[in-house]
Amino acid sequence: MPNGLNILPSYTDYFNANAATTGLNTASLFVGGFFGPLISGIIADRYGLRPAVFWGSVLTLVGIMLQTAAQIIALFVVARIVLGFGSAVSGIAGCVYLAETFPSKYRAWARFR
Repeated sequence: MPNGLNILPSYTDYFNANAATTGLNTASLFVGGFFGPLISGIIADRYGLRPAVFWGSVLTLVGIMLQTAAQIIALFVVARIVLGFGSAVSGIAGCVYLAETFPSKYRAWARFR
């Protein structure tokens, strides 16, 4: 959870969070993060790395806004899935784009840092 949100009394009181709800909220980020890498290669090959980074970042921002505006736990979980998906797509495409834009003598160094 971002910045330990799940331990705040205001969060747990508002959503009536128990251990199962907190686990679902935490795991939903990883669900999106699981599907992001599966699709990011297809997106990057079809549209290019820069659009993949851009749209992955847009999805991350949409997920953050949805998570912030969530009034019910279902929207919060969906927002976390979108956030995980977008951050995985932009993270993977961003690393590849960065490694490709490095000068050729530093590319091997850039890929392992």
